[in-house]
Amino acid sequence: MMSRDLLITLSVLLLLLAPASAPAQAGKNYAVLVGIQEYDTPKLPTLKYAESDVTALGEVLEKAGYQVTLLCDSAGKSDRARKPTLANIEKHLDAVLEKCKKGDTVVIALSGHGVQFSGVDDSFFCPQDGRPFADKVKTLLSLARVYTKLDQSNAGAKVLLVDACRDDPGERGARGVDGDTAPRPPQGVAALFSCKKGEKAYEHKSFKHGIFFHFVLEGLKGQAANAEGEVTFAGLLDYVSSGVSKTVPQLIGDGAKQSPNVKADLSGNLVLVRPVQVQHQTNSLGMRFSLVPAGKFTMGSPVAEVERDPDEDQHTVTLSRDFYLGCFEVTQEEFERIMGSNPSFFSAKGEGKDAVKDLKTARFPVERVTWEEAVEFCKKLSALPEERNARRRYRLPTEAEWEYAARAGRPTVFHFGNSLTAKLANIDGKEPYGSKEKWPSLGRTTTVGQYEHNRFELFDMHGNVAEWCSDWYDKDYYKSSPARDPQGPEKGTKRVLRGGGYASHGHVSRAADRSECLPGKRITYIGFRVLLEAE
Repeated sequence: MMSRDLLITLSVLLLLLAPASAPAQAGKNYAVLVGIQEYDTPKLPTLKYAESDVTALGEVLEKAGYQVTLLCDSAGKSDRARKPTLANIEKHLDAVLEKCKKGDTVVIALSGHGVQFSGVDDSFFCPQDGRPFADKVKTLLSLARVYTKLDQSNAGAKVLLVDACRDDPGERGARGVDGDTAPRPPQGVAALFSCKKGEKAYEHKSFKHGIFFHFVLEGLKGQAANAEGEVTFAGLLDYVSSGVSKTVPQLIGDGAKQSPNVKADLSGNLVLVRPVQVQHQTNSLGMRFSLVPAGKFTMGSPVAEVERDPDEDQHTVTLSRDFYLGCFEVTQEEFERIMGSNPSFFSAKGEGKDAVKDLKTARFPVERVTWEEAVEFCKKLSALPEERNARRRYRLPTEAEWEYAARAGRPTVFHFGNSLTAKLANIDGKEPYGSKEKWPSLGRTTTVGQYEHNRFELFDMHGNVAEWCSDWYDKDYYKSSPARDPQGPEKGTKRVLRGGGYASHGHVSRAADRSECLPGKRITYIGFRVLLEAE
């Protein structure tokens, strides 16, 4: 049991309302999330859960269809543009708010230290490079300025979460910021604070979040959803207020209480989160495909990404057409139905049959497949009468399409974050990435779909088997590749592999990692996934 003596969770939900009849998610959804654990100045102590709060929020919002920009300690180590300094925070805030259009939703979260000074009619968030007791407000992010930026943005719905309140900032003339002492937002903006004046906001080890933030996260995940699966502001408010006020006395004891403080004048039924419905197609073999919408993304890895290779230069790529990608890697039974044979090592009749004894391998990914066989599979599948009549055409994805689908809108190393262990994907458990946590290795392939899918509902994009792409491999290709729909070099000797396999080290399974292999080579950790062209 712990209280935040150095950090009181001040979580503010600010919503600049569109007309009551306009749903919050009629347009696009954006989020800028900032979490700071360690500060440049020793006068601001290290925090425990600031980064985990916004990281968890980012995962929830991404699943709800938001395009998330994350600035935090770990992100800043691999990409300096995402270090949570004052300049970077304001740069990303401006970039997102200026591009918002009517009907768009924007969420901003600031988790870290905050301060309010006597005689100053404003409250301030402390960036990583902030010096609140040396330069006062000069190096801090003004809440009033954030209000102004929100007020000037064209977004229809605006949400600001601020976890940045301390009851003892450490200097005479400074005080903590709560729902009563923070500046009042402008007209048309609603605010929900985690506590009232005189109260503290608590955290608990069982949540690994502030108690208020725990209920915000659970509410957005669906606990506050209505019968239609929507999370409205009113529903979230009821869920969070009830949960926090009941839980704090029980967990903290000693007369502790915490009452979320709302300042709002809402009308209408403002929707914050709707269930994201991924479109699917199922073909005559029962193969399931997810729709991957056209879009723009940053391909490759930043120079600071640990264990990156020099062939991963970052560059912007636009994919101009939607496509469907197999939810799973092609399985042994699917390959055998089309090709009439099963080359897999880990199969009932394969050389590795002892490793899969008594296991049903029909839904294991096919492996020891050459690139030529993968291409031939696509051709024969497209030629089936049922597929021809439905005008379905199949091929291998380009490596740009593969990486875009694997990332699913996330700028992180993997679709689930910046670390990878054998608990999260079928890789070599002795060689995790971004973590010291070692898990037992399977040492073989396994049934597809056993690990968590990404936002496009694609499974095993990291691990299980490495996947053939259509491109020839060229280590320098990124330096001259087209910005729109790159198809790879015109010629080469090896083909591209992506995603890593069951025997791969964690760094080989990164979204940006580029491997290569001779197209006629048979290896037990190489398989493939099929792309279905959208009409």
